[in-house]
Amino acid sequence: MKDFLDRTKIIIKKDGLWLGFALLITLMIVGFSSTSGIGNLNRSFRYTTDGLKVELGLMKEEDLFNYGKEYENKKITAEEIAESKKFYQDIIDKYDLTMADVKEYKKSRPAEEYPQETLDKFSAIGILHQFRSNFLGEYSDPENIFKTEDLDSFDKSLDVTTYAYVILFIFAIAMLTTSLEHITPFYEFKRMFPWSRTKDFTIRLLLGAIMTGVVYAFCVLLSFAIWKTYYSSDIVSFSTLGISLLKNFLRLMAFYLIAMGTGAMAGSFIGHLALMFMTGIGFSLITINLESVMGIFYGEIFDDSIISRFNQFIQTRDRFIRTLYCPFDQDFSFNSILALLLISAVIVAIAYFVVAKEKEERSGKFVLDKNISKICFVLAVFSAASVMFMMFTGILPTAGQAFVTVRLALYLLLLYISYRLFKILFEIKMVFR
Repeated sequence: MKDFLDRTKIIIKKDGLWLGFALLITLMIVGFSSTSGIGNLNRSFRYTTDGLKVELGLMKEEDLFNYGKEYENKKITAEEIAESKKFYQDIIDKYDLTMADVKEYKKSRPAEEYPQETLDKFSAIGILHQFRSNFLGEYSDPENIFKTEDLDSFDKSLDVTTYAYVILFIFAIAMLTTSLEHITPFYEFKRMFPWSRTKDFTIRLLLGAIMTGVVYAFCVLLSFAIWKTYYSSDIVSFSTLGISLLKNFLRLMAFYLIAMGTGAMAGSFIGHLALMFMTGIGFSLITINLESVMGIFYGEIFDDSIISRFNQFIQTRDRFIRTLYCPFDQDFSFNSILALLLISAVIVAIAYFVVAKEKEERSGKFVLDKNISKICFVLAVFSAASVMFMMFTGILPTAGQAFVTVRLALYLLLLYISYRLFKILFEIKMVFR
């Protein structure tokens, strides 16, 4: 406990000003976002509710855009929410929608392949999906349109308003206590600490988690106070907010652990950002590179190609699998959150072993561990070459022998340029003496 308190004092003295500034910015953004977001949410709620009415024949489509400021300032009542939920369920019943219809809708195949009855179902699914996403204040997977219990209040929208901006504070504390230490003499000062490197990492991890939880609580209370003050006050309460708060807290903890873990593996803040980005893309980064290679020979990826079939297979899997495959592809479900927590646990475990065998010196390199550095180097080289190659594909030949020859030559050239570029970047030491 004494070591924890001593390390806390050191972090506060070293980074207290910057952490205070990050907290202030986060609270300001949450306050402005909550204030401006209420009017937008009121307007979008009424617009999408009227869209349900149009689909049910209860309203003319030309009346959809008759909105003024009064729609933003008009208080939403519990009665309106109950009515919109009824319209929502009526559309599901009208078209007899099933999960099979939604999965077919997500394949995004050409409309010519479907009869009009199926296209009408797809239109209804799109309307329900839009309503749900607007109502909840975040993107919602089309497969969730049958979860009508989420549409009882705006409580989740309140929580989403505060959730995203806490990540700013997470980035600040993760960088200040990990990767940014390599560019200052403080890193060498740590040699005098009477505890081990792994214990120091554990202390920083725990302290940052506590700070993140406290900041999140402050943001939720601030946003809640603003919402209660304005015109949604009669429908906003903590009564049904518990599960939502828990889910977003777990998501924040997963993001925090990933940020701290990747920071502990990085020797510079640029390497830290790169590792976080690679972690977010996940295994889909390999698929993206394979698409680029196939583009050399075929020009584009067709629906019946191996990669397209694999992508379609992934998109039809459970959200747990999809989030493991690409952490950026996550939503509000517990399965997705569980996948994020699993990924974060793996990242922290790897970081722990990197810290345990790390030399006590300011590296300044992208990645501290040589083996991880080699993997990241290969991925970075191929990914950069793939991105540049895709930018040039529109001006290249599309048929004939020249098609393959020119594309192959261009890809190899870009691969060489990317190799030389990252060879330099991975060898640069970013330290301030």
